[in-house]
Amino acid sequence: MPYIPHTQQDTDTMLATIGVNQIADLFDEIPADLRCRPLDQLPPALTEMQISQLMQHHAAQLPQMTCFTGAGAYQHHIPFIPPTRPIKPKPVRERCNYSMNFKRWWRI
Repeated sequence: MPYIPHTQQDTDTMLATIGVNQIADLFDEIPADLRCRPLDQLPPALTEMQISQLMQHHAAQLPQMTCFTGAGAYQHHIPFIPPTRPIKPKPVRERCNYSMNFKRWWRI
């Protein structure tokens, strides 16, 4: 089911608000020879797994390429590097800020 955020009534209300009869009227300033034609020649949609299998099939038919082919589209492995020293929690000290400020003020 396609995601269409507006109902037909919403669309009609928006078009009436801007004074246009149909959505195609919004593009009437674009010359007809520059407008997008229907994409009838596109194959049907494929799932991600089907596209991955198709690309692997095409890649198997190509000669061996250098490592720069694909512009970074390859499987990356970034190993986990633990921190250089273990992080030890600091002890919680209960101290009264008033006494610290008092000592600082009176230079005790």
